[in-house]
Amino acid sequence: MATETYQESRKSQIYGVTVSLVVAATFAVALRLVARRLSAAKYWWDDWMLVLALIFDYGLNVCLWLQVTHAGLGRHTITSGGPVTEKQVELYFRIFLGVQIFYFASAVAIKTSLILLYYRLFSITRWFRWELAFAWIIVVLYFIVNVLVAILECKPLSYLWDKSILGGTCINQDQFFRWNGVANLLIDFMILTLTMPIIWHLQLKSRQKLSLTVVFLLGLFACVASIVRVITFSQVILTDFTYTAVNTSMWSTIEQSIGIICACLITYQPLVSCILSFINGESSPSNDNQHRDSSKGYELSHSLKMRSPTMNLSSNNASAAGFARLDEVAGMESSVTTHVSTAAELGRFKGAPEAILKNHTIEQHTS
Repeated sequence: MATETYQESRKSQIYGVTVSLVVAATFAVALRLVARRLSAAKYWWDDWMLVLALIFDYGLNVCLWLQVTHAGLGRHTITSGGPVTEKQVELYFRIFLGVQIFYFASAVAIKTSLILLYYRLFSITRWFRWELAFAWIIVVLYFIVNVLVAILECKPLSYLWDKSILGGTCINQDQFFRWNGVANLLIDFMILTLTMPIIWHLQLKSRQKLSLTVVFLLGLFACVASIVRVITFSQVILTDFTYTAVNTSMWSTIEQSIGIICACLITYQPLVSCILSFINGESSPSNDNQHRDSSKGYELSHSLKMRSPTMNLSSNNASAAGFARLDEVAGMESSVTTHVSTAAELGRFKGAPEAILKNHTIEQHTS
């Protein structure tokens, strides 16, 4: 029995899950950038923040791989009948501090990217911009508080990996990990539901509203990963941390990679349209839709492509698509270029400039 315990290893499982998901996340970000290029739109801060999130995700995965190769992650400790020495356990917790920092950084970058995406797509009312600002403040506070707690969780910090230090103390780490996971889940849910009031006030058929709702709630898959991650904390045994924390470690990187992928899926409409046009032998939609982001990047763009109630959502005809690129709402100094298909689509947004509701491209200068 002792021999079987000694030989148990989950290294291949860790490598298989983490490598496949980080590759998928990389591919998803690359496709997002391609989709933005096909839509003839400039890259904006939401795109770069997701690239940054991917870099942090790389850092998170590298830390996990270092724990596997040098610190015994996936194997039992000596006290549990395994080969992992006390020196390896010490190294494990040294690297674990980096795991925490990269996890929080990646999570905040993904959330910020989504908030900026919503700002670019939907910032046609002042109240929604205030909602986004409030959400981002919560995200920043989440990051600051968790990073500070991670750095100060033990006094002195070295007590995190060296329990021989006399007088050293640590907070209840299990409760810290559990409750920051719950907070992360609640913030994700808050951000994902921000766009729902706008979508359901559009003058569209219920089926079209439902389709848009599904697209913007794809991030719920990341929420499911967050829930599973929180549940796995109950499986951790401190005396055999390197083996029993494997599920928690894997779900931490799964959560971030899925979050990146879901944040990218929202933006793929131009790419899908281009592929369908190629299959059908038509010209690329991007050749017909040369509307670019403004310097501040507010737009209601290809990612949403609103139609009037009588239009077919599967159409690739640029003239059938509703676009708007807005620099500011009426009452503020700006120059606005707008492309919309019908007045009804944006008519229910209080405060939207009347010029936005024209059935043709116009230049509006407000003061």
